[in-house]
Amino acid sequence: MKANPEAFVQIGEERTFEIDIIAPQLFKREIVRPKYKSIKDTTRAPIIAAAPERAVMGGYASAGLLAWIALSKYVDHQPLYRLEKQSERWEANIPRQTMAEWIRITAEWLEPIYKRMHQRLLEGSYLQVDETQVRCNDPDEKNGGTTEGWLWVVSRPCSDVVFDWRLSRRHGELTSLVKGFSGVLQSDAYAAYFGYAKNHPEVKWVGCWAHARRKFFEAESEDPKVAAFVLRIIGWMYETEALMDSHKLSAE
Repeated sequence: MKANPEAFVQIGEERTFEIDIIAPQLFKREIVRPKYKSIKDTTRAPIIAAAPERAVMGGYASAGLLAWIALSKYVDHQPLYRLEKQSERWEANIPRQTMAEWIRITAEWLEPIYKRMHQRLLEGSYLQVDETQVRCNDPDEKNGGTTEGWLWVVSRPCSDVVFDWRLSRRHGELTSLVKGFSGVLQSDAYAAYFGYAKNHPEVKWVGCWAHARRKFFEAESEDPKVAAFVLRIIGWMYETEALMDSHKLSAE
């Protein structure tokens, strides 16, 4: 055909495809603001449009770059020192200290959204709360050691999830976290939740079936017949809940 293309006519085509990827690339966006001066009155100061507001005032990081680094760190679990090494492949070298500062700035921009999410949860009538011990790097610790902290989480089904970092598990942390809430508070058996509900009659405390089931599972060796019976009932409850969820999804 190549030697004699005039002897052929196209009657159709066949297509195939492959998946490719464009790796992260840094590019410079130049913002041009023309400057003008008065022709008639040359004593007037030049006129120029105000610079657009930027995520990092006086810096070079765009909102998109900040969002990408935050998502890489918190959603894809990429520590900043790895992102620093990756930045060399982006034809740039962004120090992790700079990225850490950008994370702080990003958190400040997102704080109003976080506060509104938290407030919406407190305005509801049902709340789930839990706390998890997490050790974190602490520059004040000797030899680059870690310190103990607690990640508190507030949520309810089909709604937002809010995390709040605290350095303590004191009962007072819970008080400040759910202040103003009235309704059903669900949690594990940590005494802070029971104590809070006891001192706040507008709050009704309920436990968690997963924790209750664990106790019967642990007691199975002591009284297998009774424990197995209760575990079977809890299993039926879980099956009913799953069936209701599937009907709800199909209806939607």
